[in-house]
Amino acid sequence: FMMLLFVQILLNALRWQWLLTSQGVFVNFRYILSMSLVGLFFNYFMPGGVGGDIVKGYYVLKDYPEKKMVGATSILLDRVLGMYAMVLMALAVLLFNLDLLSLRPQLTAVLVGVALTFSAMTMIFVVSMSRRVRSLASIDKILEKLPGGDLFMRIYESIHSYRGKIKYIAAVLAISFVSQCFM
Repeated sequence: FMMLLFVQILLNALRWQWLLTSQGVFVNFRYILSMSLVGLFFNYFMPGGVGGDIVKGYYVLKDYPEKKMVGATSILLDRVLGMYAMVLMALAVLLFNLDLLSLRPQLTAVLVGVALTFSAMTMIFVVSMSRRVRSLASIDKILEKLPGGDLFMRIYESIHSYRGKIKYIAAVLAISFVSQCFM
């Protein structure tokens, strides 16, 4: 059991390292693993389950001040892509076991919820990575009008910068699937 947990931790650290590497932040695996372990510690001992991400973000911002937004976005994207892989895996399992839906009708509601979540997440990824959407001047105006619009604009730009890194995103999703299997 402990070996499976350790392999999952290693895979999650590798996933985060690849997100950083895709943006030109080359951090050695030992640093990434140590930050992942520190983050894991704080996830267990701080309320909310994302305390570890905040601590990881703090150290990455402190150690790589010239890449603040890339570091912060990589942590956010790491979490979101992990969740996306989990939702996709749940959808695949439900679709693979459609015969169970006739035996347990409440699973139909679960399937619909998972399918809607997957569809919504896919649309968000498509919109945030779309060159056409980015070229619209109205997206800047919309984000500027929001409270903290400048921050939202920088986050959007940072997420959009992953657009040309589809191979990395696919690899990160593949690692997420394997990691989920170890759960």
